[in-house]
Amino acid sequence: MRRLALLLTLTSLPLAAESRARKVWKWSLGALAAGAASDIASSWGKYESNPLARDSSGRFSPARGIALKSGVIAGLWIVGRKSPQVGAAANFSAAGVWAGAAISNSKVPKAKP
Repeated sequence: MRRLALLLTLTSLPLAAESRARKVWKWSLGALAAGAASDIASSWGKYESNPLARDSSGRFSPARGIALKSGVIAGLWIVGRKSPQVGAAANFSAAGVWAGAAISNSKVPKAKP
């Protein structure tokens, strides 16, 4: 009976580890979404330095900004589905970069109409 319990415990350890990694990856998706949302909200109505996210007048383009962030999030989603640990690290890193961009955007003045 003890051997059976030991065998079941040892065979279930990789499943438990995978489950934890997947949970962390899911939490990292929340951080990623919050970082993207804060960057978009802090860019709204201001001049944008990223040429991929600005319109012809140099202002932040919500459509381009959201499309750009959505593309990055989709790519990170694919990475996370294949490897939750790598995906979680990438998501938390991107969330930190976007949070830093949001802090930087708070110092940019509003664009004049």
